[in-house]
Amino acid sequence: MQGLPGMAFSSELPDELKESLVKLHDLIKLLEMRATRSKSESGKEEAGQSRKIGSFLQLCVYNYLQLLSEPDNQVAFESAIDLVNCIPSLIGESKAAKSTKADLEQPAPMDVLIDLLLSLTALSSAPLRAAVEATFRSVCDEITFTSLKDMLRIVRKVGRKRRRQGDAGNDEDEEEDLFE
Repeated sequence: MQGLPGMAFSSELPDELKESLVKLHDLIKLLEMRATRSKSESGKEEAGQSRKIGSFLQLCVYNYLQLLSEPDNQVAFESAIDLVNCIPSLIGESKAAKSTKADLEQPAPMDVLIDLLLSLTALSSAPLRAAVEATFRSVCDEITFTSLKDMLRIVRKVGRKRRRQGDAGNDEDEEEDLFE
C-alpha cells in the first residue's frame, strides 16, 4: 500500500479497505497538522479546540491500528467510514458543496459521532474506551438534542435490563427511574 513506508501485508486487502485506510491516514495527517497549529496558538478557545482535535486524533489512530491489525473487523471498518465522514466538518475542514436533498436527510456530523461513540463503548478494549471517554469530554458542550435522546435511550435500556435481572433493591435503580 502506498503512503505507508515499511509496511507489507501478508495478504492482499480489499479495495474498499485500502481506500478507507488511505482516507483515515489522510485524516490523521490533517488532525496532526491542526493539533500542531492549535498548540502554537494560545487562548481558552484554542485550548478547547486543541483538546477536541487531540481526542479525535486519538480515536482515529486507534481505529487505524485496529484496521491494520484486524483487516476483517467490520466494526473498525464502519467506524473508519464514519470518522472520515464526520470529523472534518466537526473541526471546520469540510468543503462547502452544493446541498442536495440527500444531504439534508443525513444526520448531523455530531449525531453520527455520538452514535459511533455509543456503539464503541460496548467494545472491551481499554485504549478504545479511553479514546471514547476523551472524545465525549471534548465534545460534550456541542451535543445535539438528537444525540442526547440517543444517549438517554441507551441509559434506559440498561436500566430496564438491570431491573429484569433482579437489582430492584439498589440505589442505582432509583436514579435510573428519573430518566423515565
